[in-house]
Amino acid sequence: MLIEPQHGSFIAKISAEDVRDLMIIRRALEVEIASEAAHRLPPEALAALERNLRYQQAAETAKDVAGFYALDVEFHDIIINGIALAHAHEILESLRAHLERVRRMILTPPGRLPHTLHEHRAVADAIRSGDAQAARTAMRAHLEQTSAMLGDLSRQRPDLFQT
Repeated sequence: MLIEPQHGSFIAKISAEDVRDLMIIRRALEVEIASEAAHRLPPEALAALERNLRYQQAAETAKDVAGFYALDVEFHDIIINGIALAHAHEILESLRAHLERVRRMILTPPGRLPHTLHEHRAVADAIRSGDAQAARTAMRAHLEQTSAMLGDLSRQRPDLFQT
């Protein structure tokens, strides 16, 4: 939000370039984290991932975008916290703060929730199988889809973005 004295408050436009930069950093970190998780994620974190996916399914069925978003954030947190990468978690939390508005918007198009759930299942399945390369590939595909949706959003709603 921008506050201009004597003029009012305005919602700041999104810098698509900044978001692209942040997404590159996020993708680089989370792809490697998924790979590492395939080797090190403990059974209790795997169980938490499965529980999270069941809750995501319920939120998707109910078309609860806000609830699904919270579960999406939790899904990624379970992976990183499960392998105790505190510094990487701190960096990703900082990125998330800058990306939250866009990430929420990306989940709203019809049909996006089931696709995100499918992508999350692919990541979880690869981690559970202990296949680091498959985990890396699944996470990369998931986050590349997120980046593609950002591109679509910026073309469909140029009013939301800086020129």
